Amino acid sequence: MRASLEIHAGTLRIHPDDGEFGDPYVWACGITMSGGIATLYGAMSAPTPAMIRAARDCLRSYGVKEIRFERRAGGKQRRFVEVEI
Repeated sequence: MRASLEIHAGTLRIHPDDGEFGDPYVWACGITMSGGIATLYGAMSAPTPAMIRAARDCLRSYGVKEIRFERRAGGKQRRFVEVEI
């Protein structure tokens, strides 16, 4: 028998300028991915249009076709926005 691993959750960070993994970042959120859909949650703050473009460009290289931004408060969904990429 063999096992395989598919990672579904992580952290998405937006870096200023040409930053990359390990460099300082200006925005972060949790992310889950399934079937070409990335759901972003628990963000530090609302993303700017430039941050959304940076997230889109990063996630596109992982095969993501749609980004969902989810906001929860008190365990209930408060806001939900879908962005097709």
